[in-house]
Amino acid sequence: MPREDAELLAKASRGDQSAFAALYAMYETDLYRFVFHLAGGPEGAEELFQETWLRAVRHLGRRPVLDFKRWLFAIATNLHRDELRKKKIRRLVFSDQPIDTDDAESGARERPAGVPGTKRPADGFAIRDALRKAMKKLTHRQRTIFVLMYVEGFKIREVSEILGKPEGTVKSTLHRALEILRGELEEFR
Repeated sequence: MPREDAELLAKASRGDQSAFAALYAMYETDLYRFVFHLAGGPEGAEELFQETWLRAVRHLGRRPVLDFKRWLFAIATNLHRDELRKKKIRRLVFSDQPIDTDDAESGARERPAGVPGTKRPADGFAIRDALRKAMKKLTHRQRTIFVLMYVEGFKIREVSEILGKPEGTVKSTLHRALEILRGELEEFR
């Protein structure tokens, strides 16, 4: 963790509101971009964004935080996962329609910058729409790992820590996700 983050985190843990405000200012854009992709748009993103910061405030100082950004992204990921489970359970209980296990987990709504492998210039809307459809074919875990790696720029080790999963699991899940996306986006190669 950068030295400035560590100092601000230590102060914020002791109740220094200006230190927490500085951490917020440093990471609000990155966090919002991440939750926007997870939630699939601004509707769910705003609530997830706010709840992540509230949870961070409540848990600050309870245990050592080695990397504030990773810790913040882990909170957002866990909150999103919990909300998906709640929605799936609600639909299972209150709906008379069959439940598609990945339907509640679909979500990426915007095209990540620089879709790899495009060989020809294409209409940005067509790529975004194709990527949106392709992302719906990913499981929640695959999509989360893809967004953390290719949109947010985390490394395998960092994604492993955020999700609390072994690095090998992250690698194999990412590999499967990329195979699906490559197959779905073949026309843009």
